[in-house]
Amino acid sequence: SIFMKYFFLIMLTFVLGANIYVFFRLCKMVPVMWGKVTLIILGIALIGCLVLFFLARDAFSPTFLSFIYKVGTSWFFIFLYLLMVLLLADLIRLTHILPIQEYFSKSWIGFFSITGFVAIIMALGYIKYENKVRVELNLDLKKEVPANSDLKIVAVSDIHLGYSIDRKEFEGWVELINKENPDIILMAGDIIDNSVLHLRQQRMDEVFKQLK
Repeated sequence: SIFMKYFFLIMLTFVLGANIYVFFRLCKMVPVMWGKVTLIILGIALIGCLVLFFLARDAFSPTFLSFIYKVGTSWFFIFLYLLMVLLLADLIRLTHILPIQEYFSKSWIGFFSITGFVAIIMALGYIKYENKVRVELNLDLKKEVPANSDLKIVAVSDIHLGYSIDRKEFEGWVELINKENPDIILMAGDIIDNSVLHLRQQRMDEVFKQLK
């Protein structure tokens, strides 16, 4: 619909503007010209990854598409944290709550403080993602069931199979699920990410058939 097109354009403009703000603030902190030029080139490359993925996905190999998709989506989350930290820092700077003005112009201390803080957050998030947690819930049903009758349900969600989660990682999920010897397997949403094309190319159906 026309409304959705305009909404998409408004959101795209907002995200692009917010990216420009992030790189402008970071460039202002960098005290040397070569650093500013490097940041600008990096910014164009990072923002361009997702644009290239959605506009020209039919022109590239699955391996390259997977690479630029992972880079683009990773940058999007890094950008969100940088945006929040920089907005908070600007609020503190403009209200003079703390004397941090000198660190926002030609200061490696300011630059590495903000980027380092976000890098630590992202690293901790990645570590948490890699070390998946098994959560057990015991549910008592208020209805008549056969004596000593148990039913084990394994529930997973947001698998996002595709250009970000490949066959090898999904096989790891399947192995974890099968170790539970479940009676029922519940996949609660966001199983496929963007397109089934990459799933077909990796023969993900063979992995689904391994679920027990």
